[in-house]
Amino acid sequence: MKRKSIVLVVIVFVLILGAASIWKVSANKSEIAETSKRVKNIGKKVDALYSDDKKEMLATDISQQAFEEVNALLKKEEGQEMSEEVASKLGGTINELSTAEQMFKLQEQANALLDENGVIVENADVTVVEELATDLEKDKPDFVAVQKVKIENAKAQQIAITDAANSVNVLFTSLNWTESESRC
Repeated sequence: MKRKSIVLVVIVFVLILGAASIWKVSANKSEIAETSKRVKNIGKKVDALYSDDKKEMLATDISQQAFEEVNALLKKEEGQEMSEEVASKLGGTINELSTAEQMFKLQEQANALLDENGVIVENADVTVVEELATDLEKDKPDFVAVQKVKIENAKAQQIAITDAANSVNVLFTSLNWTESESRC
């Protein structure tokens, strides 16, 4: 009788451990499935930052807030358990987001070179914007081409202002006056 009780207790114990492990595996699969859904949602939000399926151009209505929202969602996924496939998708999404952020930065800085009338702004740093464009040119040539139009316009205006200021300075110095002030 005592032996039957011990065997029965062992069998019940094994069944409980088996049920607990099945429950844990099931819960783990459910958690991984939820993580997969969240990663897909983040991917959709990153895709919405672009205006085309090839991801060559940014959407026209995006703002810095859109990037902050996606980055907040990504931060929530740090340390989450996920399958290799989901982790790979998340890595690709993070790369796409990083590229979109670089594109947005270039676009904002290229737009800031000129005022609403298309005239170069005071103290415009064309060199920094050119460097950003160069960094992105290999990956996003069509986007950079659009931004380079603005950059080249600003650069041409900057050169014209510098040439005009130099010409005025030559005129003033030939008349023994002091140099004029240049705003570029």
